[in-house]
Amino acid sequence: MQVFKVRTYKLICFLCLGAWIAGGCKPQDDHYVYGLNQVEVEGEGTEKTQLKSMSQYIAVLHTNIFQEAINPAELQEIEEAIASIGDKSLAKRMVIGSFMRNPAANVPTMEEMREDINAFIQEAYVRFLIRQPTQAELIFMSNFIEARPQLEPHIIYTTFALSDEYQFY
Repeated sequence: MQVFKVRTYKLICFLCLGAWIAGGCKPQDDHYVYGLNQVEVEGEGTEKTQLKSMSQYIAVLHTNIFQEAINPAELQEIEEAIASIGDKSLAKRMVIGSFMRNPAANVPTMEEMREDINAFIQEAYVRFLIRQPTQAELIFMSNFIEARPQLEPHIIYTTFALSDEYQFY
């Protein structure tokens, strides 16, 4: 009789344990849906859609680099020189290089750039792209400049002038 009670007790414990485990492993009706918050990935002013003409590009570039409007005669001379070159991308590089080599170009020195890199980056974005950099752009550019001690400001200005965003209004 004692053996029967022990076996019954063990059987009841085993069944309860099984029921508890089965209940714990039972699929739940609850489910979770994860979503993403809407995050703006483009900064203000990046919706530029109108491609600049070559004369507009040169005039804006001149203003950005020299901080003054280009003389109409000089603009026409540069346009004629560009028209004689088949590769317009190469022509733009030549114009930018010519502007950068001009002593009147208003380009910060290495010391000015490295004195406050974030201010330099923000000024370059406003000057060339007419907007503030996003936080990601600011961090990337800052790290890029800090990691390259020989990088000169005119190289960064040239990069801005050749960027896709700069080509459009």
